[in-house]
Amino acid sequence: MLRGVSLFQRVDRETIEIAMRFDTTIYDASYVALARHLDTTLYTADQELIRKISLPCIIPISELK
Repeated sequence: MLRGVSLFQRVDRETIEIAMRFDTTIYDASYVALARHLDTTLYTADQELIRKISLPCIIPISELK
């Protein structure tokens, strides 16, 4: 925990912030928030997600090597 806030609470908060900032669903934003918290890459074939959320952690699956 960080100052009494669990990982789930931090991811929940960031999920909502991402959803509002990029006008996307909570469902999509939750994957992005989790990838950011785990400091990993989110590979996706969801072109709408890629278009809406331009963050370095999101990579089109077509670029998977």
